[in-house]
Amino acid sequence: MKRIVWLASWYPTEVDVLTGDFIKRHAQACSLLQPVHVIHVKKYTPNTKKGKRIIENSDPDFPNLREAICHYSAKNMGLFGRLFSYAYSLWLYKALVKQFIKQYGKPHLLHVHVMLRCGLVALYYKWVHKIPYVVTEQYSGYMPEAKGILSGVTPLNYWPLKLIAEHAEAVAPVSLSLASALRKSFNLKKVLVIPNTVDTRIFFPQTVSAKNAPATFLHISTLTPQKNPVKMLLGFALLKSRYQCPFQLWIVGPEQPGFKKLAAELGIGDDIKWFGETTQQTIAALMQRVSAQVLYSCFESFGCVNIEAIACGVPVIVSDLPVFREYLPQDGTAWFADGNDPSALADVLNRFINSGQPQSPIAVSALARPFNYISTGKMLCQLYAGAIDK
Repeated sequence: MKRIVWLASWYPTEVDVLTGDFIKRHAQACSLLQPVHVIHVKKYTPNTKKGKRIIENSDPDFPNLREAICHYSAKNMGLFGRLFSYAYSLWLYKALVKQFIKQYGKPHLLHVHVMLRCGLVALYYKWVHKIPYVVTEQYSGYMPEAKGILSGVTPLNYWPLKLIAEHAEAVAPVSLSLASALRKSFNLKKVLVIPNTVDTRIFFPQTVSAKNAPATFLHISTLTPQKNPVKMLLGFALLKSRYQCPFQLWIVGPEQPGFKKLAAELGIGDDIKWFGETTQQTIAALMQRVSAQVLYSCFESFGCVNIEAIACGVPVIVSDLPVFREYLPQDGTAWFADGNDPSALADVLNRFINSGQPQSPIAVSALARPFNYISTGKMLCQLYAGAIDK
């Protein structure tokens, strides 16, 4: 077996169990076919933590997956503090790769996940130690619609990103839309789109219907401007005032008192149930009970919750973005609404409710098969073969 080391810019940790969970699912999928060693470096939060701590993780369900999670502390001292923290994190990534080499031998390949943070380490090992690397990119800040909301390619980071992207043996964006955005900035050697994956051990349809009445919708996000929460709430308010449609909206995300206040002002405070950030298992249990999942984003590089909902046999109502039309079936499973018009969202929600939602959850869940662990694992192994055996 080839020795593959992952350098993950984002990854779940004991202090942040949700960030980068989609990268961990890629690692789990790949480990079914190929041993994977993940390295992730994370600054402690809050800053009361001191020193450095390395945690070695293993999972009996995925015996070929090993994780080395390194936490470190650094003081917040403005720009200088941020630069020091970044440089120190790169040194820690480099040290952990060196430790892997000492213990297991030189890796055949490094796999960078999100090049913005740790890609320079892979570039160093390629130039100095002749270890090739590939990149998986999931950051939605490269999308053209992200300008002014997320930082993507800037004058400050352009040249480091250009070096990382153009010296990679291959770049694997999670969607064609993200691939197109990256190609506008960088001259990539090879591109292989590998979508995000869904854990069908957790996300699956219920055999006995447990749908709620009235129609119940689920929204899962960080509730940042990218996710368009204000216009989503306006759309639901119009659904109630214009169409007199009863509904329940369940929102899973970080505590946001301002949105609760807005919902009350719009007259839909009693129609919304708020959940905090929670586990994948809890999210799956909620999905299995709702009428549809709603993701009304301004832009996305993929949108993991869509395939998770489909795997649960649940339709999705989404903003009409090219990236969603790439992979969502347009057969009544996905309903598209103009992302800049709450009135359009209200209209689509009303049409969905009155459609009777006739599709079988089992039939809908079958549409998620291209995104399961085995399919994703095979694509990742294809990526490695092309990079190592070129």
